[in-house]
Amino acid sequence: MLLYVLLFSIIFLWIIAYALDKKDILSPPCILCSSFIIAIVFGIYNIKEWNFNIGERTFMVVIIGIVSFFIGYYLLSYYMRIKYKNVLLENKTDIKIIITDKKLYLFIFIELVTFILIYLSINNIPGDSLGEKILASRIASSTAAMGTGNDIEEYRINPMIYTLYWFCYASTIMIIYKCAIDYFFHGHIEKKFFIIFSLIIAMTLLLGTRGSIIYLIITAFIMSYILWLKKYNWKKRLSKKNIMKGISIIILIVMLFATVGLIAIGREDQLNSFSNNLLENVLFQLSIYIGAPLKLMDLYLYTDYGIDENFPIPGYATFGQFYRFIARRIGFDNWIDVNILSIEFRIDNTIMLGNVYTMFMKYVEDFGFVGVFVLCLIMGAFFGYMYKKIKYGQVNRKNIDMHLIIYSYMYKALILAFFAEYFYASVDWNFIRILISLKIFEFIFIEYQKKQI
Repeated sequence: MLLYVLLFSIIFLWIIAYALDKKDILSPPCILCSSFIIAIVFGIYNIKEWNFNIGERTFMVVIIGIVSFFIGYYLLSYYMRIKYKNVLLENKTDIKIIITDKKLYLFIFIELVTFILIYLSINNIPGDSLGEKILASRIASSTAAMGTGNDIEEYRINPMIYTLYWFCYASTIMIIYKCAIDYFFHGHIEKKFFIIFSLIIAMTLLLGTRGSIIYLIITAFIMSYILWLKKYNWKKRLSKKNIMKGISIIILIVMLFATVGLIAIGREDQLNSFSNNLLENVLFQLSIYIGAPLKLMDLYLYTDYGIDENFPIPGYATFGQFYRFIARRIGFDNWIDVNILSIEFRIDNTIMLGNVYTMFMKYVEDFGFVGVFVLCLIMGAFFGYMYKKIKYGQVNRKNIDMHLIIYSYMYKALILAFFAEYFYASVDWNFIRILISLKIFEFIFIEYQKKQI
């Protein structure tokens, strides 16, 4: 079956990347391959239940996408290596991110106020329970983001509260950066920072966006890994013991995502949607999230591929978030309420498979197979450039490495490539708010490190 051929082809590509990146299993090419390897394994697990096999089109899309990513990544890596061939790697151990206690408590106060405002806003939404209110708010927010629905105002949260939330979210990324530096270069993390992490998790759950917590975890993990590499002059690699620990933690987080995460945002009924057995339901939920997107892309390629969706502007499926952001500000209503096949829910073999189609789907929908090659090439070049810039570049006067922060934040596009498109979709108003908030937090809350004489 072609599904197995795809699996072994990607494993072969993973081995190539593992060799080229000197056994770095967290290099972008390795992670992109790993993402689809895991998705295919879940697909094979449900091969009879879903009547799952893929066609030649799906095989070619995935292989073209991964190979073109490799080309972009390694070409830029090679270019950057030549550019910095005379630069010596620094083994700095005195890096500090300085935030005074007074400023730290000020930020905690801002977080606390934001949490209270979000809670009060959610509590004012019509509904019988907090879970119902969170779900109603989330649906209203998603509907507004797509530009549809005119009777949802009573379910929406004030945009200014969202602005405060995104400031807290971006600032937490900076706090994570500080904590990672404190841990790897100074051997400790102050307990008061966990107040900040707890508050941002609580706020995010109130808004019904489990995904944003996953993005923070990915950002923290990758940021910590890169700083660990920096500490040892990029010469160390993860031991088998640490790899197994990492896999165990990932499994735990994924299990919590499919159980506690559903309950926290008011979707506990989904835990009984497949079977009365909790474990079977959890595996079903994980299969829908991890394995079904590949099946859905295959369905699209053999049912709807080539249909003219009459997008108002080229690339609408891929860059829709950015287009809608622009449209709201210049009054182009025909750019807002647009039907996109790649966000539609689909049922196959009596099973609801969801509405996410892997990262490649929107590229195919907009630009065909050529679009997959070009857009993945650009994506690979971005990660190749950023990785080498982090490795050979310099931090600013406050010891902030913005390249590392952006790289770590965008890394979700690789880990979640099996699920949906997060690279170009990240170029939206929220990303702009995050970048602005990072600079505001750096300017107000972070002190200059005094030079040692």
